[in-house]
Amino acid sequence: MNDQTPHHDGPLSGHLVLDLAQGEGGLMSLTGEPGAPAKAGTPVADLPAGIFGVSGVLAALLERQGTARGRVVRTSLLSSMVGIHSFQGTRWTVAGEIPRTTGNQHPAIAPYGLFRCADGDLRLAAGSESLWRAVAEVTGLDPDDPRYAGNAERVRNRTELAAELEAVFSRGSAEQWIGRLDAAGVPWSFNGGGRTRRLPPPTLGQHDRSVRDWQDLEDAARDTGPARAPTATAGAPR
Repeated sequence: MNDQTPHHDGPLSGHLVLDLAQGEGGLMSLTGEPGAPAKAGTPVADLPAGIFGVSGVLAALLERQGTARGRVVRTSLLSSMVGIHSFQGTRWTVAGEIPRTTGNQHPAIAPYGLFRCADGDLRLAAGSESLWRAVAEVTGLDPDDPRYAGNAERVRNRTELAAELEAVFSRGSAEQWIGRLDAAGVPWSFNGGGRTRRLPPPTLGQHDRSVRDWQDLEDAARDTGPARAPTATAGAPR
């Protein structure tokens, strides 16, 4: 792919775009805080354009096996941006809604996004009513509060709900909340705001022993007998 010809035809066929296609393709209208569009932190126009190009080449090679005929494969930065709009595009084509920026919150599900704890940022995803009730139980919110009774109400009152959740999460560390969310079965991820120790990428095989020890315990937990502790030979090849 040549970044200097992001469109193979049309009025912008010679226009230099690079990863600015994030704006031209509409992605920046969906990314960032309300009123402050933002580009993604990685070249998300370049990457899918390359992936789509590879997919097209592979499909053309497969077709050639049956037809013995070649095919021209084209890819572009703009089409890649349009191609990854996913459900945001169908919000307009199906529901007639114009998607807007919602910051670190999911545009159609709540609560689903980033929340600040005492020592860092925590992301959680309550993608069903049962998960919402689990979040409510962990945080002490009323799951039947009329403002939050259903997902539509929670999305409509997203700002209010997020403020209430952050007020609760700010009373404890991310590690404390992770334990409680885990116990309740709520999906989460930790953004690392409170981490003080960072390690380089592992060398080949560096963690083999610890992973095998962990796997031994996992295997034992599925047995009818009590879990066995890792042995001195747990790191040996199987």
